[in-house]
Amino acid sequence: MFKLIILILALGHCTIHSWSQTNAKNELIASSIAEIPKIFGKTCDDNCSTLLKEKIELADMFLSTELKQMVLVDSSSFYEIKAKELKNIEDLQKIHGDESAGLKKKLEETYLLLSILKPRLSDGLMIKLFAIYLDEDPLAVNTNDLASVLNYKVWLYDLLDDRFHNETNVFSNSKSNLFYNKMVLNLYQPFISIDSEEKLLIKLTDWVTLAKAANNQYRFEELMAQVYQNRIEQVEKVRKGDHSNELFYFTEELYERALIIVPDDSTLNYNFGIFYYNELVYLYNQEDTGLGRKALKEKEERIEQLLVKSEALLKTK
Repeated sequence: MFKLIILILALGHCTIHSWSQTNAKNELIASSIAEIPKIFGKTCDDNCSTLLKEKIELADMFLSTELKQMVLVDSSSFYEIKAKELKNIEDLQKIHGDESAGLKKKLEETYLLLSILKPRLSDGLMIKLFAIYLDEDPLAVNTNDLASVLNYKVWLYDLLDDRFHNETNVFSNSKSNLFYNKMVLNLYQPFISIDSEEKLLIKLTDWVTLAKAANNQYRFEELMAQVYQNRIEQVEKVRKGDHSNELFYFTEELYERALIIVPDDSTLNYNFGIFYYNELVYLYNQEDTGLGRKALKEKEERIEQLLVKSEALLKTK
């Protein structure tokens, strides 16, 4: 995330993101500070925040000059040169430690350049940058758990795609795949509660929307059908042990929402019909013992309604 803040300051005039630069910068700074406990096991106090901002200004000047000289960010020869340079600097640092300010600065700058050239390899570099800037040893963390990795790459691809649009379109495709992969990785989260499910669906819809916006190869309707079908499956797993009316009506609503988006989706329509049929069977097999006349009549009416709904979906779709 820290690298991203630097890049935005360096190339902020190029970005096509809808947020204002000021709001984006504040949000990214807040996010990076919030993630420091994950990396170092401690909070980022006022001194830490001040140090980050000072380092941002120094890196900003370096990147502003360096990026103007770059023709293509995917230049393999430039990357190989900088990768060898990084190894030499790291070897020198092992010998001299952190005593050389010039060596430390060169190491920071090389991490930044390599992050721009190879975004897919940048997660570890981001943590190394934090370590250098804060003079801390990073904990062993799973970089996939860092929310900033996605945000960093999204912004990075925005900047690169805008700056090198005439040379290549690989960055917009890569950005789109980030959102698609994020959506796929969250499709199979266990159902916890209706409230948490609603929040997850909002995120999934946002990721689908952003994936589609960045690359027309994705169809919004098809992806949303995939989202709802998989989330319904997770809810149904819980319903096997919790056959409450609340979960029934929530599942029914999920099907209805999905079919508003993709009304002709054969799989969703068929599964919706099976959903009603299974509920019908469940009610039919329930004992009537102890039910009063009113309750028994309500049960019979509900069974009839479910029968009509299931037959309509299973016969016509």
